Amino acid sequence: RFDPLKLYVGNPGLRPEYSHRGRLNFTTFSAPTGIFLSGSLSMNYTTNPIAMAVSIDERQVRTTRYVNLDRRENVAAFLNAGFPLKKWNSRINLGPFLRQDRSQNILNGITGAVNQRSFGSNIGYTYSYKENVELVLGAYISATSSDYELNQNQNQFFVNSVYTADTRVQFLKAYAITAAFNYSRFRNRQTSFDQAIPILNLALSRYVLKDNKGEVRLSGHNLFDQSVGATQVATINYVEQSVQNTLGRYYMLSFLYNFKLY
Repeated sequence: RFDPLKLYVGNPGLRPEYSHRGRLNFTTFSAPTGIFLSGSLSMNYTTNPIAMAVSIDERQVRTTRYVNLDRRENVAAFLNAGFPLKKWNSRINLGPFLRQDRSQNILNGITGAVNQRSFGSNIGYTYSYKENVELVLGAYISATSSDYELNQNQNQFFVNSVYTADTRVQFLKAYAITAAFNYSRFRNRQTSFDQAIPILNLALSRYVLKDNKGEVRLSGHNLFDQSVGATQVATINYVEQSVQNTLGRYYMLSFLYNFKLY
């Protein structure tokens, strides 16, 4: 649909961009201790990057044209560590990360620097007791800052986080209860954006057939009836926040068959 306040202009002189990438990876695992460690460091340098040049006139008409800039740089580091707690039948996993992006944008014919940084971590905990009980806890937290040289009033800092809890309990040999809880939150003080979404799924299973290959499952999904989803991301020119309608509460009766190849 045509929007007279948002216009796009072509650029026949646009040149292709070229990316130069380098990555360093390492992985180590100790079978006697069960300790796992891996990490990566990546660098990306782009010449002639394609970006949007935006101009806004006195009537607030926004005109966008794609042009070539001088360069774009990106550095990212990631670490993943896991180790067991044998005394408690548990395992812990940690995954901190850091990302730095340096680029440029053009506003009303003036070129300015854009610096974006993201940092956070994955955290996971798993507990298991034989084949009867399993508990998995997790958290993902990411903080992002965006600094715009041309319009410092547009600078942003926001936090996205997801917390999960999953459990499975098998009893009377042929029955199992599973529960999955997911809590997502998106926060941005600059725009007063604060969206929290709790999701709960429950299921009761009855195993049938030889070797429990069949499973009859009654499950309830999205029991809090949260029929909404959200996203929050940062780009070179702006921060985008969106809220979407999703499927609400529903129930399922299903049959599953496990094809074991061993």
